[in-house]
Amino acid sequence: MCTVSFVPTNTECIFTFNRDEHIGRTTPIFDAQKNVGFKNIYYAKDVKAGGTWFVVDDEGSIAMLFNGEFIKHDKANSYTKSRGIILLELFACIDCLIAFEQYNFLGVEPFSIILFQKNILYRLVWNGISKSIIILPTNQHHIFSSATLYGHTVAQNRKQWLLNYLAKNKNIDKDVVLNFHKNTNIDDKENGLIINRNNITCTLSISQAVITKQQILVRHFNLISDDVIENKIQLYSEV
Repeated sequence: MCTVSFVPTNTECIFTFNRDEHIGRTTPIFDAQKNVGFKNIYYAKDVKAGGTWFVVDDEGSIAMLFNGEFIKHDKANSYTKSRGIILLELFACIDCLIAFEQYNFLGVEPFSIILFQKNILYRLVWNGISKSIIILPTNQHHIFSSATLYGHTVAQNRKQWLLNYLAKNKNIDKDVVLNFHKNTNIDDKENGLIINRNNITCTLSISQAVITKQQILVRHFNLISDDVIENKIQLYSEV
């Protein structure tokens, strides 16, 4: 899994996440939350492992996890810890970036985290051997695709799809971006934004966070049950 986009406008930052998983994966808890010291965090909880792939807090930060780094890796027989659990542990710290730098990931499967913290956008990468931290421009649109499911050519094509789509829309908002994630190349079940690979690996849900100075609007769309969960999170201080 999965596909993540970052779309900035004049008034907000829009993060949207398509989760591609095994069709039999247990339905997550989309509105899980807990208090961690000085802040509240809100996340989509994977019932099977207890971790998350999508988490925000009331300070205006967001982190999203997807499998792999930049190229597809050979999967080991076992790993020491769930990456979704690790994401929760990192995000619960005072500073997620510092926590990432200090964490020992030995024995953990490669992953990427898109982190938005203190108005800076990062891609944090563990390749199974070493870490890297990449600062990304926040005045540009970005889309990221899991290397375990999508090759380099497909990932580059998706970037062009996003740029072409947004160029055709004068008034970009959360629904415009959601439409891109729901309906782009809908007939391509292998590499479109909504996939269904032999009824085994499918896009199960879309999660979206819209960050303004005052609040984060979080929306989760369960594509299996058609349920929609929406939560407005008032920020502790303006971002």
